[in-house]
Amino acid sequence: MAVSTFATSQLNRLFERQYSTFIDMLNYGFEILDHVSKKKAEFDGEFFYYPVTVTRAGHGRYQGEAQAQPTPHGVEDDTIRFQPTEFIDKIAFSWRMLMQASSPRLHSKIARRIARVVKENREFCDKIAIFGNATRGFGSTRTLSTNIVTNTAAPIAGLFRLAAANVLNYDGDHTRFATAVAANPLTWIPITVRFLDDYADAAADGEGLPGLALGTAQFYVVASDAVAGTISVQVVATVNTSALFINNTAILDGFSYGIELSATSTVGGVVVGAPQFGLTTPGDASQEMTGIFSNLGAGTYGGKDRSTAGFSSLRSTCITMGNTLLHPRTNFTATRLQVWLDEMQVLGGGQPTDFWMSPLMRSRYVAAVTVVLTNSSSRRQVTDGAGGKGDIGVKTIEYAGYKMRTALNMPKGLLVALNDETWMVLTVGGKLIDFRRQGGGEDGPLFYDDPGTTTGNAVLYGVHQLICNRPNYGNGILNGITLS
Repeated sequence: MAVSTFATSQLNRLFERQYSTFIDMLNYGFEILDHVSKKKAEFDGEFFYYPVTVTRAGHGRYQGEAQAQPTPHGVEDDTIRFQPTEFIDKIAFSWRMLMQASSPRLHSKIARRIARVVKENREFCDKIAIFGNATRGFGSTRTLSTNIVTNTAAPIAGLFRLAAANVLNYDGDHTRFATAVAANPLTWIPITVRFLDDYADAAADGEGLPGLALGTAQFYVVASDAVAGTISVQVVATVNTSALFINNTAILDGFSYGIELSATSTVGGVVVGAPQFGLTTPGDASQEMTGIFSNLGAGTYGGKDRSTAGFSSLRSTCITMGNTLLHPRTNFTATRLQVWLDEMQVLGGGQPTDFWMSPLMRSRYVAAVTVVLTNSSSRRQVTDGAGGKGDIGVKTIEYAGYKMRTALNMPKGLLVALNDETWMVLTVGGKLIDFRRQGGGEDGPLFYDDPGTTTGNAVLYGVHQLICNRPNYGNGILNGITLS
């Protein structure tokens, strides 16, 4: 008697698929965005203005009897201004899918995909809240490279450049530099190296390139290494000289320098590189929300030039962990952290409410604390007795009573000090980003018909800006920290 045997493969079409609860395997970081957006302000004009006092009014004098009265002086204030930026994203589903989504199963799938888009956009905005707009990060290393030599290869024939790019420690965003190829000058990213002792442009005033006249040189990032925390920086100049690249004595000892995207990529009338800032194309960095780094480190803040003496009170305390010789990466030290706090106090009279770092930097701070405890007579003993447990892990960390917080998107190599009282988000409509419904109001349809397409589209939209209204008050950057 013949027996028919059927394998499951022959019956698969008869089986229903059974799904468990959906699991998102990705890790999203919203910590900074959620933190700085706790305080919001509604905005409905072209600019948001702050009246500020940036210079001292002057004072009286002591004098002898019957001497002439002093010449009267005025009391003047100034204004800083901020303009919101526009964010937009679109998602689409086929009309057939939307029609079939009346079933609970399909409806949940669409809702899940919408939620994923929202998550990814919120994380993108979180990154922009850190390094959006001009300042992408901070450098620490001083280099003494010389030897600017003639380059005859297109597209910079007739100009001069360093014989080799300088590899500098860099703590910040590498995304904008990822497309730079050292062998192809057309891909180089023009930058401004801004010394954060006085917020001066190193190339514009010759401070970082002694011997070069005003405006004769431009810095470029020609390669970056996110793992090593470095960028390779090249100089193109209109003159041939043996000038120091970044003079070890040019920056006041212990201060950081900011790496800004530059709107200028022309040297001596020759276009070099691919500018990422100051353009009008969508995605241009100048159209981004002003992140923490730009609020604290950019040369222009609220429409004012922080390199001028009259606006020195708008500067932040941006220093390096190491402050000797060429300022290489250095381990956390309590002494340097305290110097940083003390300089904040002197500059603006304030202290931070929180410190922020990458989770990958937490172990560097814990190691520094462990050394202090080990060398202290009052150190806490942790033992594992009979039936006991020895827990030597750290769940929360502080310094001087201030919380040390971690943020997934914060770059390695630095510590950010923020005073919550000075930060706020300007919004139009009350929300950072939200779906813009067709026809207006909460009752309008989420998906709308885009003419000429076969899809239903939804728009995720927001008009907002991140503002630090007092960058000198307990806000700053401490960078150049050992990575591993």
